[in-house]
Amino acid sequence: MNTEPVLYLLSCFLLHLLSSRKQSTASACAPIYNLAVDCGATSPQTGPDGRSWTGDHLKYAPAEQPINGQKSISATASNQAVARVPYYVARVSTSPFSYSFPVTSGQTFIRLHFYPTDYSEFNRSSSFFHVTAGDFTLLSNFSASLTADYLNRDVFVKEFCLNIDQESQKLNITFIPVSNSHAFVNGIEVVSMPIILYSGNNIDNTRVINIDLPPTNSALETMYRLNIGGAAISANDDTGMFRSWDSDDSFLASQTGVVPVNSSIQPHYSKIPNYTAPGELYKTARSMGTNGTKNMMYNLTWSLEVDTGFTYLVRLHFCEFEPEIQVDNDREFKIYIANQTAEEQADVILWSGGNGIPVYRDYAVNINYENPKTKTNLLIALHPGPHGMTRYADAILNGLELFKISNSDNNLAGPNPNPTFSPPNQEPEKALMIKITVYTCKISC
Repeated sequence: MNTEPVLYLLSCFLLHLLSSRKQSTASACAPIYNLAVDCGATSPQTGPDGRSWTGDHLKYAPAEQPINGQKSISATASNQAVARVPYYVARVSTSPFSYSFPVTSGQTFIRLHFYPTDYSEFNRSSSFFHVTAGDFTLLSNFSASLTADYLNRDVFVKEFCLNIDQESQKLNITFIPVSNSHAFVNGIEVVSMPIILYSGNNIDNTRVINIDLPPTNSALETMYRLNIGGAAISANDDTGMFRSWDSDDSFLASQTGVVPVNSSIQPHYSKIPNYTAPGELYKTARSMGTNGTKNMMYNLTWSLEVDTGFTYLVRLHFCEFEPEIQVDNDREFKIYIANQTAEEQADVILWSGGNGIPVYRDYAVNINYENPKTKTNLLIALHPGPHGMTRYADAILNGLELFKISNSDNNLAGPNPNPTFSPPNQEPEKALMIKITVYTCKISC
């Protein structure tokens, strides 16, 4: 019997109990495995945050499927990236190649690091490839150069969450070039996570509208992870799983509202595990301000670009830390997701049980338009509750995570960005009619 997942969950649970009693900020939960591979490197390297990366020439040397005798090569970037590790070298090939990682049952993060530039004789813009992990297709006909140009970034990361079944001992990640093209990767992370972090197994009291629940063994792709009202939180400042949290500034549909801050709060984790999100996430938020009359005239809205044809998991993080919000009905508001009502009466104090207690709510929305290979903007909006129903006509949000859920074909791949499509921080296009499912997670009730 493999006892590692049980021991891992037990250690996380004990950390949760300890921190809850001390009312401390979020504590790290040590992964069972934490693999960081600097693809193409011949020796161990240290990243800018002090994390150690292993070269792929020995323990994690890729298995080859040579076409016309062509094997993968280790190639140096023609231009220096902002961060040398893991972006200085890459594994590049015109033939398929695979990495195999030892894993245990449970949920696993996969992060693929890309720096699209010229490598040896390989041109930056001529790379198109597929990526699979286990039975799932993560990327298809993927262009890292188009993605980087669209994001206006030199380097970027694609993050996925897979559920490893009990029979698996290896996780195989395979890169398959499109004909007359090449595949490449600069770095790969494989990091275990707590069993209940993003699992569908803890869903309860589910309210379904028009669609069925996705299978609990679905894979996820992280689309957005935002610290609402606060600065970006680096992977090194996460709770042990190396997640990165971006600022939400560029995703606001309008620059309205206020940013309350409580830097002295010590979140009390009595409703959710303390590794759910960094403690800093719950010290800032966005709200609408004290002018209740003005607040009733607009929504506090975020616009997030997504691929059509998929179901998305939306996780909203809340923590009431303003001293005037203490009891039920002090601040009650509506939540709209993709122009559909997800919550008629959102009340963070009611959900959490008190001020300074973090909680989250999970929802799912199906973006199922006529053309399944396009992009659109998913809107998340908050609106104050009606006068007479709440003491403060206001709304609040501390953090936001958005995940794409694999479809029935075990596919997560979306289209490459269209250079003519409006970037994510522009005004959203007119919303189309969609279907929505709302989850309520048992752990946050």
